[in-house]
Amino acid sequence: MSQELAPLSDPGLPEHVHRKADVDPRAAKKAERQVGILFLFSVLGTLLFIYSNVGYRDWETDRKSHV
Repeated sequence: MSQELAPLSDPGLPEHVHRKADVDPRAAKKAERQVGILFLFSVLGTLLFIYSNVGYRDWETDRKSHV
């Protein structure tokens, strides 16, 4: 009952396809700018989150506690 399996053929890796930013300096600069803008959005979102959870005071609650 010894059944030998045939080895799998190696499909190899597909040929590397260069991105436009890899070969075009203008496209590379545009991609760099897009990544920078995304990091800026991340910083702004983080600051907004911190402000909304720590820096923002609930005026209704604050007003009721002083009466």
